[in-house]
Amino acid sequence: MKIIVFSLLLSTALGLSACQSAQSNQSVAKPTQQALQWQGVYVGNLPCASCEGIESRVSLFDNGLFTKTDTYLGEKSGKFTENGEIQWSADKKTIRLVSNDSTSVYQVKAGALVLLDENGQPATGAFSESYILKKQ
Repeated sequence: MKIIVFSLLLSTALGLSACQSAQSNQSVAKPTQQALQWQGVYVGNLPCASCEGIESRVSLFDNGLFTKTDTYLGEKSGKFTENGEIQWSADKKTIRLVSNDSTSVYQVKAGALVLLDENGQPATGAFSESYILKKQ
């Protein structure tokens, strides 16, 4: 009788630990798109060759759409707003903001978006930190 009770307790304990282990593995395997709280508003001042700077504001919505407003500082008619679709890369680490007018590529990080160049690379050099938009 003791052997039967012990066997039942042991098999129950092993079954529960296997379920907990499987649940732990599932949460670790989430891609960046799901693991980060990427939705929200990101703001930063980008360098500009012909003005004082570009105040960039990007709003990402969980329905897969975005709004981006760039204000060219020191320019009278320097405010441009575009709306469009968010496209995730296969590895879920970068996004393309696609509108009728343009496409921008950003690396998605915790609390920030990093503007990438046309080859998908981050800026290097003295102004590299200027291409980071911080989440509000």
